[in-house]
This record gives sequence, C-alpha cells and structure tokens, in this order.
Amino acid sequence: MVKLIIASRNSPLALKQVEEVFGLLPKIKYRLLAAPSYGDKHKNISLLASPPPNIFTKELDEIVLRGQADAAVHSAKDLPYPLPDGLTVAALLPAGDQRDALVSKNNWSLKKLPRGAAVGASSPLRRRELLARRPDLRIVSLRGNIGERLQKVDCGQMTAVVVAVCALQRLGLTGRIAEILPFPTHPLQGHLAVTTRADRRDLLKIFRPLDTHRAWGRAALVGAGPGDPLLLTRQADIYLRRTDVIFYDDLARTIVEDYAARKIYAGKRKGRQAHTQETINEKLYQAVRAGLNVARLKGGDPFIFGRGGEELEYLQRRLVTVDVVPGITAASAAAALAKIPLTKRGQSASVALLSGHPASKIKVPAADTLVYYMAGTTLAEVAAKLLRSGQPPRLPAICVLNASLPEQRIIRTTLQELKHLKIKTPLILIVGRTAGNDAEI
Repeated sequence: MVKLIIASRNSPLALKQVEEVFGLLPKIKYRLLAAPSYGDKHKNISLLASPPPNIFTKELDEIVLRGQADAAVHSAKDLPYPLPDGLTVAALLPAGDQRDALVSKNNWSLKKLPRGAAVGASSPLRRRELLARRPDLRIVSLRGNIGERLQKVDCGQMTAVVVAVCALQRLGLTGRIAEILPFPTHPLQGHLAVTTRADRRDLLKIFRPLDTHRAWGRAALVGAGPGDPLLLTRQADIYLRRTDVIFYDDLARTIVEDYAARKIYAGKRKGRQAHTQETINEKLYQAVRAGLNVARLKGGDPFIFGRGGEELEYLQRRLVTVDVVPGITAASAAAALAKIPLTKRGQSASVALLSGHPASKIKVPAADTLVYYMAGTTLAEVAAKLLRSGQPPRLPAICVLNASLPEQRIIRTTLQELKHLKIKTPLILIVGRTAGNDAEI
C-alpha cells in the first residue's frame, strides 16, 4: 500500500483541498505535513500591490524539494511563474466553480452597497472590476483565511468582501453569498494543482489519472524568418506540418499556404490590427485547452520585436507547454541581403537592435552599428536624434524595404540625406560604418 507525505498550508480551506484530491485516489494513503506559508505568516503584505509570486507556495516547494514531502497540494492560481527548478505539476484537477462572489452586510448586492463602503479584495483584478462598476467604493486589502475574511464583514470592519465561489463551496459556506459577480477571474481559479519533484516518475504516474492538463495541446512560438519561404528553418517546417492551427502574422502570408493546418490571421498592417494582443493571447490559450496543437507563426524571430515574450509568459502562467523555434530576424536578413556586415573587425564590435516607432521613444545607444525596426514613417526623427547625439552627417545608412521578398528594394544613403526620404513601405534601417565606404564619413 502506497503511503505518501503531502505538504499543505494549514488553513481549513487548504486541508479541504487535500481531502478533495485524495478522495479521487481512494487507494492512496497519505500523511499530512501542514505548514504556514510566507503569506500566512505575513498578513500585513497587501495582495493589491505586487506581492512575491510564491507568497503562498515557497515553504511547501522547499519541503518537497528537500524530500521531506512527496508532493504538495495548492490552489492552482497560487503557483508562481516559473515553477522553481526541479518541480513540476503532476496534476491539474478539473476546475470547480470559477466565479467570484460578494459576501456583504445585510446581503447587499454590489449595486446596493452604500457609497464609500469599504470592500475587501485580494487581487488587482478584483479591485479593477469593482471600481469599474462602483468607482465610489473604497477598496481595501483583504487577507487571512476564508473564515477570517468573512469575520471582517461580521464585525463591521468591512461592508463586503469578494471571495471565490469554489472556496465557499468547499467550506460549506455558500449560504453567505449575497451575489455572484460578473467578473473575469484568474484563469486557474477553481483548479487544484499537485506539484512534485520532476524526477519522481513514480508520483507522476500516481497522479496522472487526475491530470486534465494532459488532454491539452501544446503551443509553439515559431519564427517565420523575414518572409521568403526558403528562409524558414527546417525545425519550423516540422512544427508547422504537425500543428492543428496556425496563428500567423503578415510576413508569413505566403509561408502558411504550404500547410494543411487551419489558419487564423493575427497580424498587423499599416496600423490595422486583426486582433488585439490580449485577444490573440486568449485565443492561443483556448485552442490549447481544446486539445489542439497550436503554432504562433511570427515574422522574423519570435523574441525580436514580436511580442513573443508576452505570449510565452501568458501561456506559461496558465500551465501551457510552450516550445520556441528561433527564426532569422529581419536585422540579419536585411544586412546579409544588402551585403553589409553588422560586425566587422576594426569597424564594428557591437550591434544594437532598436525600435523606430513611436518617434517619442527612439533611442541612440553607444553601439557601432544601429539597426532600427519599424522606422518607415520615422526616418526623419531617427536621423535627427542620431545627428544630435554627435554622429557625423555622412555616416552611411541603408534602408532595406521588404527584405527577402520579391519586391525587395535597397536604398543607400547617409544620415544627412536620410531625413529627406519619404517611405511608407516596411523597412529595416541600418546605420554605421559597415553600411558604406569609410570615405563617405
């Protein structure tokens, strides 16, 4: 008979959560190792600010990593991003009720709360949603276990508090609900998670039957290169052939034609955006949850001015498995196609990749070669800033329009003349000694 040591916080809700997990594994015996978390011991820390991401998990993680416990049970929304090295999620249980509830004096609804009433909230999201509907309320930091939070209403310290419906259900306190709130909630609210050491394959096998996460698909952030299908990497091609759905950017329009997956345009062109970034993030997440393998095909490299970092974090915070496939970024492609080296012994020992948009945020760092992305409409501003920084007027500059595409065009000029160019086509601007003949400077 297997008997495990399970770490948990020592609040009534946390202990109920452990019972819920092992109620689904009746043949597995366990011994509880309860310990307060850092957040439990420091209730003066406001959750409305920026508390440590592991405020409720650090002590339990350390117990598991030291081998004092086999696994830990958490509210999934409390898990930090990323997980500590050596830990993994052995199981993400199906979500309970993911909604928020209002518990209030006299069972008042949110609409009926008195003006200026003190309402307790334990996350910036809840504060934002409350103030969006009732800007007159006074939102205060809410701490403590569920019983302690409700006591703040009972003793008159607060007029109302916002708590998770699933927490009230687990503790048999649904009779305290005055109103179910129409708020968006944390995507992992209602889920329980079991964490263990990544090398404990025996435990991964035990908890596998509870893991809804294994039915999810995977996501890949794939670099499409500068646009020419021949510059797509072999690894990118493999991912695209295996995927179920491709979310693609404008530069990848031609590339996606060769693949059978469902295609969803998620690009931006001349200020027109198919979807907001927030919508793209959520569509990726929901497609993975539906069991689909998803490729996010991004122009160039996913992590060079492609907002790939934001998409990676968004997905990983929701426990999505994400692969990243590098791509040829526009800077190296444009330079190679214009036959100019970004670095060259004796001329350029450093390169800076910069955004040329918006004009108010253009930077001029101390690098030998400067490469500006998205500078088509701000060439005059870039030139002016470079000249003000002390760069010589005849410093070579090259504009590479539509790099690698059939309509590619290369314009060779200098800083002095750059400000007079009027170009609306997407381009890469390269400035530095390697962009021209030394005699031009």
